[in-house]
Amino acid sequence: DEELEGKIKSLTEVLITKQTEVERLNSERSSLVMKLESLETVLQAVERKNNQVSVPIEKEGFVETQTHKNKQIRDALNTIDKFSIRLGVFLRRYPHARLMVIGYMVRLSILCVFWCIFFAYCVLVCVFLLVLILSFSLSLFDNVIINSFV
Repeated sequence: DEELEGKIKSLTEVLITKQTEVERLNSERSSLVMKLESLETVLQAVERKNNQVSVPIEKEGFVETQTHKNKQIRDALNTIDKFSIRLGVFLRRYPHARLMVIGYMVRLSILCVFWCIFFAYCVLVCVFLLVLILSFSLSLFDNVIINSFV
């Protein structure tokens, strides 16, 4: 009976320490999320302020920086980058989706190989027919020339 009470007390103490650790980690996480959000707003403000991309150009031994206000290209690249990251996270979380994508890629590769072989065969048939037609036309041309001299 005393042994059970001792186990219960020790387990209760372990539970309390784990709960305090979870609470500490949750508060730390929320503070980090708040810091991240504030840094993202600062970053967005800086990006809005500095909308130019500098490209170094070398002219006559001197390096100049040429600025471009090409926000559309940067936005498109950021969108592609964000989509790629989200896709990577999705495929990491869901292994069935990863298997489906790998299976799709394998099937697509097999299909590409099939089409390459098919078109190579078609090209060979066309070349063969072209050679056959040319040899037939040359033989007719030779017969016409020989008959014209005789």
